Parts: sequence; structure tokens; C-alpha cells
Amino acid sequence: MGGGAGGRPMTGSSYPVARLQNLLASFLDEADALVFLCVSPAGEILDARGAWASVLGEPAPPIGLSMVDRIGTDAWRQLQAAPSEGWTVLPLTWSLPGSCVRALEARLRSGPGEYLLLVMPGLWTDERGLQELSRLHEQLINTNRELQRKNRELEAARARLATLATTDPLTGLANRRSIEEALARSLSYARRHRAPLGVVAADVDHFKEINDTYGHAVGDRVLVAFARLLDEATRHEDLAARMGGEEFLLLLPGTPAAGCRAVAERLRAAIAALRIDPLTRPVTVSFGIAAFRPADTVETLLARADRGLYAAKRGGRNRVEALPEDEDVATGPAQPASS
Repeated sequence: MGGGAGGRPMTGSSYPVARLQNLLASFLDEADALVFLCVSPAGEILDARGAWASVLGEPAPPIGLSMVDRIGTDAWRQLQAAPSEGWTVLPLTWSLPGSCVRALEARLRSGPGEYLLLVMPGLWTDERGLQELSRLHEQLINTNRELQRKNRELEAARARLATLATTDPLTGLANRRSIEEALARSLSYARRHRAPLGVVAADVDHFKEINDTYGHAVGDRVLVAFARLLDEATRHEDLAARMGGEEFLLLLPGTPAAGCRAVAERLRAAIAALRIDPLTRPVTVSFGIAAFRPADTVETLLARADRGLYAAKRGGRNRVEALPEDEDVATGPAQPASS
């Protein structure tokens, strides 16, 4: 086919023009006197195919050329005003190099999205051909809709995967990985801006006994109830996480040690006041708090909170404890807290 633009890539378009090319390729290959253009609303030629040499006596116009330069402002306005349904007959005068013009009878149809599908058949007026183009156009619209639906499904699946990667499935809180990454960012910010930062470690008291006595379903109910209290206690900038088992962590940017203690005390009172069937006694939680120091890493800050938690367990549970300010947290690993 003389002068066809072939499969040249198109730019500046979100419209699936490549899919349109594939749909029309076989039809265009059989049309000896057909010129096809895909044009953007701004008048930029996005694709040009067909028998340009035999129909207009020139190669296909380059992609990016202004349609207005070839058909004039008045014709372009008529093209824009054409209805979006069905084929519209539009007389055009196509300007050729050397001040030559060629009168044409175009068939115009709007494509899906914001782009126009313009078909210029020259002497070709076969209605069966137009019906075939209509069928291909409808197929394109349906394909585009299906593609959009698949894209929505893909985005939803990606969102679900992102949630699974960062969220504890039982409680809906952040998981260990998520809060440790957030803590690293918060530490960097606190170090640069000399801002306060606190963490609160929490562990449900006698949790093994609850599981052994009432079963894991009741144990899960206890964890979910405490997680709900944690979530209600957080501000927009805070983050609550389940670290594993009955252990939780609360990240409190902009909060000094006194503020961390106040939050922990409110949580301690709230869970003790909660009644969870079929438990016959209140659920209690022990807390350890730690506040940021300039030399802290994620590991040292969490280690101090863990040591505070262990001190609360040793002190009788259902308490909030913190290490003395001058204690060196690098003297050794914290002992595991007993439930």
C-alpha cells in the first residue's frame, strides 16, 4: 500500500491507539483507496494510515502535524461539532504542498475517550465497508471498556497486596515490618529536627492462661479488643502495630516521655475496664515506654521500651514502666517478658 505510515509509535496519548491500529490493520490492507487519520481534540495527528500516495498524491502526514494546517479552521470546527454517534459525512478541502488542494468527502466518527477517529475514503463509498468500520469501532469501544475494568481490578488487587504486606490480618493494625520502617523514618526526622519521639510497648498479661482456659478464639477476641483501643488512641501521625502474639507497639511522633506515659496509662485503664465474654476477670496489659535520644537507632529505642515492659512485668503487671534516663541500653539484651 503506497505511502502508509506503517506502525510508527504515537506519543502524548492515553487512548489505546495501538489497539485501534491492530483492529483496523486487516481492513486497511484490503482498501486501495482509503485514508485513515486518528486526531486528538487539540488537532494533533496521532496516526495516519492508508493509501496516501494514490488518494492524495503525497506521503502520510507526520505524526504531530496540526490538522488545522491541512483542512483549515472552519472545517476543523465542523469536525469538532460532529455528533459522537454514527458516521458523519463531512466535505473537506485537503491542502497539499505547492498550494494544491484536493476536495474530499470524509466520514467522521468520534472515538472513545477524548480522541476523534477520522476516516477519509476519497472515492471509496462502499456502505459495506462503512459497516465494517462501524463494527471495528464498536469492538474498539468494548475492548477499551474491558481494559478499563481490568485496570480497576488490577489496582484493587495491588491495593489488597499492599495491605497484606503491611497489615496484621487478625487485628487490622500495622505489622512489625511496617512499624519498624515507619520508626526508622520517624527517627531520621527526630534527629534532623531535634523533635521528640516516643514508643510504647505493650503485652497482654496472662495471655497464655487465657488461651489455655478459654481457647484461641477467645484469645483472638482479646487481641482484637485491645487493638481497637490502640487504634482509637492514635492520632493521624501515630501508628499502632501488632508485633506478634500478644505484643503490640505504639509509635508516637512528637511525643516526649511524659506524653507516652499518659497515653499508656489511659490504655491500661481502658482495657482493664473492658468486659470480654466469657472472661470472668478483667484483662490487664503491661506497658514499657521509651523516648528518643540523639544516638538512638531503631534497635536501641525498641530495646529500651522492651526493658521497660519487662520491668512492668516484674513489678506485678498492669503497670507502665520506663528505664532510668542514664541507663546504658547496650549492656545486654532484654530478658523476655513473661506473660
